Amino acid sequence: MPKNDTDITLMIKQYMLGEKGEELSSYTTKLEACNAELKVDNAGLEKEVNTQKTLLDTMTHDLRGPLTVIMGYLELLLSIPEAENHVNIAYKEVDF
Repeated sequence: MPKNDTDITLMIKQYMLGEKGEELSSYTTKLEACNAELKVDNAGLEKEVNTQKTLLDTMTHDLRGPLTVIMGYLELLLSIPEAENHVNIAYKEVDF
């Protein structure tokens, strides 16, 4: 029983084409199944990409905060002449 206009059109084409119509119908069914499977796979991949992006964004934010504070303290320490050499070494290690 046809479900929609596409099914009716397909039935008419099958009738008009005979065996070739059945073969085309078989190919159409297989293509539709492949398309549905690809849509499911694509949705899964999009979810994974979004999860990775969220993780990287969060990690970057969580790391930059403390590093910025460290850099701020190092700048304050630069005002102490005795600490300048040690601060310069530390600056080179955390420079991003």
